Amino acid sequence: MKILGKWVLLLVVVVTLAVTLVSFYYSNFKKTETINSNTGSTPPVVTVPKPVKVSLHKAPEPLTAEIPLIPPAQVRPLIGVNVNELHYEDASFPFVDLFRQSAPFKDNVLEQAEADKVEYDAQGWPLRLHGATIATKFIGKMPPAALVEGDYVVLYDGVGQLSYGHGVVTVSQTPNRDVIRLKPGEDGEINASLLISALDESDPIRNIRILPPGGICQDNPYQRVFAQSECGSGAAYLPFEQYYSSIRFTPEYLNYLKDFSTIRFMAMSGITRNPESHWSERPHLQEATWGGGYGAR
Repeated sequence: MKILGKWVLLLVVVVTLAVTLVSFYYSNFKKTETINSNTGSTPPVVTVPKPVKVSLHKAPEPLTAEIPLIPPAQVRPLIGVNVNELHYEDASFPFVDLFRQSAPFKDNVLEQAEADKVEYDAQGWPLRLHGATIATKFIGKMPPAALVEGDYVVLYDGVGQLSYGHGVVTVSQTPNRDVIRLKPGEDGEINASLLISALDESDPIRNIRILPPGGICQDNPYQRVFAQSECGSGAAYLPFEQYYSSIRFTPEYLNYLKDFSTIRFMAMSGITRNPESHWSERPHLQEATWGGGYGAR
C-alpha cells in the first residue's frame, strides 16, 4: 500500500507540473505567435484623411504682430462696469471687424422674400440660395459721430454677388475686396446693410470682414492712428486691414475700459433669457456673426 501511495503522489505531481507548463506556454508563446500571425496576414488599417477643399478665391491672409501689454494705471477706481450687448444698433463698436456685430443671415432682419429657402452651413454662412437674396444689417440708427469717417474695406472668401444697402456708398469692387463709405440718411442717422444675391455653390461667399479706416501703433493699442508718421519711438504702424487678427478690439473701446477694476460681460454674452441648456449648444467664435438678440447670440 505504501508503494501504491507513492506512485499516486508521483502521478499527481507530474500532472500538476504538466498543467502548469501547458498553461505557461499558451499564455506566453502561443499569444506571441497569434499576434505575429495576425500582423503578418492582415495589414494595419490606414485611415486616409479626406481632401480639404481649398478656395482659390480668398482675400489675403491677415498679418500678425505682437502687441505688448501696457501696465494698468497705479490708481484705479474701485468700480466695475457693464458692457453693452453686441448688436448692430449699439454704438460701443467693441470689435475692429464690424461684421462681428451684424445680425445673423438666418434672422432675415430685412425681411427678404423666400429667405426661408436658403441653406446654411453650421456656422451660418449660406451654401445654396435657391433663387433667394439674403441680407443682414451691420449698422443701424447710428449717429455719425459714433463712426470714423473714411473708406471701410470689406474682405470675403468665395465667389458670388455682394452688394450693399441703406447708407452704404460703394467706392470700388474687386474680387474678394470691396471699399465702401457710410453716409447718413435723411434722418441724420447711419444705417448699413449687406446683401448676397448669387453665389458659387462650390465656393460660396463666406468669412466676411468689414474693417474701418486706420490702425494702431504697435506700442499703443489705445489710440487710433492713420499713418506710420503718427507712431513715435520706432513703433510699427499696424493697419486694421492687414492686422485685424491681432487687433480684435477697437482702440476707443479698450481706452474706455482699461482703468476699470471689473468688467462685466453679461449683456454681451447674451446669457440671460437664453434657452440653451447643453454645452454642445454654446456659441462658437467660428460662427458667421456674434451679434443677434438675447437668446440667439
